Amino acid sequence: MALTPPSTRRKRRAEAAAARRAALRALPWYRRPLLLALAVIATLLLAFAMVRGVQLWFADPLTRGREAYAAGDYRSARVDLTAAIAGQETAAARLDLARALIALGRGDEAARQLDRALALGAAEEATTVLRAETRLLAGDAEGALAQLRQPVVAGDAADAARVAALAHWRAGRLASADLAFTRAIQDGASVRGWIDFARYRLAEQDLVGADNAVTQALALAPRHLGAATLKAQIVRTRGGPVPSLPWYQAVLRENPRHIPALLGYAAALGEAGRYAAMLDALTRVEGIEPRNPDLLFLQAALAARGGEPALARTLIGRIEGPRRDQPDFLLLKSAVELSLDAPVLAGQAAARLVAMQPDNRRARRLLALALARADDLRGAVLVIDPITTAPDADSWSLLLLSDAFSGMGWLEDARQPLDRASRLAPGAPGVLSGTEGGDSLDPGVAIPAVRARIAAGRAEEALGLAIRLADANPGVAQARLLAGDAALAAGDAAGAIRHFREAAAIRFDELAMLRLVSTLSGTGDRAGATEALYAFMARWPENVAAMRVAAAMAAESGEWDRANAILSAAIARAGPNDALLLMQAARAAMESGDVAAALPLARRAYRLLPGNGSASGIYGIVLSRAGERPQDAQDLLLKAVQLSPDDGLLREWLAEASQR
Repeated sequence: MALTPPSTRRKRRAEAAAARRAALRALPWYRRPLLLALAVIATLLLAFAMVRGVQLWFADPLTRGREAYAAGDYRSARVDLTAAIAGQETAAARLDLARALIALGRGDEAARQLDRALALGAAEEATTVLRAETRLLAGDAEGALAQLRQPVVAGDAADAARVAALAHWRAGRLASADLAFTRAIQDGASVRGWIDFARYRLAEQDLVGADNAVTQALALAPRHLGAATLKAQIVRTRGGPVPSLPWYQAVLRENPRHIPALLGYAAALGEAGRYAAMLDALTRVEGIEPRNPDLLFLQAALAARGGEPALARTLIGRIEGPRRDQPDFLLLKSAVELSLDAPVLAGQAAARLVAMQPDNRRARRLLALALARADDLRGAVLVIDPITTAPDADSWSLLLLSDAFSGMGWLEDARQPLDRASRLAPGAPGVLSGTEGGDSLDPGVAIPAVRARIAAGRAEEALGLAIRLADANPGVAQARLLAGDAALAAGDAAGAIRHFREAAAIRFDELAMLRLVSTLSGTGDRAGATEALYAFMARWPENVAAMRVAAAMAAESGEWDRANAILSAAIARAGPNDALLLMQAARAAMESGDVAAALPLARRAYRLLPGNGSASGIYGIVLSRAGERPQDAQDLLLKAVQLSPDDGLLREWLAEASQR
């Protein structure tokens, strides 16, 4: 066997090594031994670091709880701080837990935490502000102010002023509340300080002030859940449910279990007519906090909307605490009890609401109906009178007044509201009556004084006071609406439009929309009126008043198919007992060629208003065009012309039916 020279062997070994290296380079990284080993080691180190990090995070619930509190996630803060105390109890942790409980409205539990913090060595002055908040949560505003007279730590000065402001507000001392909030802001208000100030301004109808305050809160903490949720609520109040939905969705992306955002989101979805999505949001809340009063209220509202008043009553009965005193609760309870034929219970709820909000027309209608069903016809007349004397009185209220007069035997008095109810469109938007109270700029005095002057024909005086009131309250839409009403009464339509636009910029609600659209239409600016109307409907797609106006505009333009579609949606939303709506819908269905759909609508409108010329006329012409009961059709149209001899359309319909 011949031996290979050493140089050749070295060359072969080098070539073999190079081949192996090339083969390794051709392998995927995970099949290269060295790289694989390094990757395994790196993965193990990363996993260890992650596990250790998670262990440390879980081992420090105190830090986690404080971070959750700072982010406005008070439920998570309570859970984590409770866990921290279970691991190591300290006075500081007890104080932190008390803060979280106060933010959740659990005053009694917070008070126990404060007692324990003191036992663990906390300074008395460190608990002063927190103790005052627990008293405020218990409804003891004066006790909270007394507590704040005790020493406080230097860093709590702004919070002390904030709590004092809230206490003065609860006690009805608005000037003192304003001063205290100003002090809190000057002392460096916290996020909670700005949030509470925003809520205060919102409750006082200063929507611009509320918006500015919550913007300050978000500037301090851009991802604060409480501030962002309040911003969504303010957007919803100012501009409607549709613009608020992205704000709620942004909060829920941060924390899908944030109860206030879920509830606000559900309410906004309901107002926008998205009931399936609303139910989904409520189901999520139910899985977290099934006894939440706002959850039960929204479930009851959804049940009532779905035609299940018995279920709604059951859900209402489960609501406890201060939620039962809120206006929306009283309104829903009254409506549900009426639908279940319990007028006494309905009247009690509605009477409380009218006492709280005398200008609430829905509350007045419910109370008047409850009194009428309880055979208190005189009481029903007194309650409904402020609505029926306004130029924009609705047909339902006028019919109720007419029925009440008839029931009392005042047949002559019953004819006038019945005649007004026969109109196919209400008058221009009006204001409820008021009482003269001088030139005070106190809204409680000035608002009824402006109304009284308008009603008395002293429009220029009313306008002067209304403008001063609006200038003194630049963020309050109602003040600007009053100025518009006064300008309109004084014959200054351009000035009225300017005031109404300013009001809509503050709060674009039904009142602002109706006044703006009506005044623009009255000045011949149909394009402007249409633009304002459809801008409103994009924000409030379920608003029946807007649907009425849109249908009337479509009918005037001969767009009967569109009018028919809008009115069908309005009836689905408002129910089948609005005679004016039924007459409009019957006319639209007939003119669009769907006589079969028009017939039951016209029949029901006539049954609701048998003594009304328009109701008789629309029923007669629908019968005639349907080819049914020609003699009845002829008789109805003759009756209609006799009741409304100046109505040219009724005469045309009578002539048409006579030729068949």
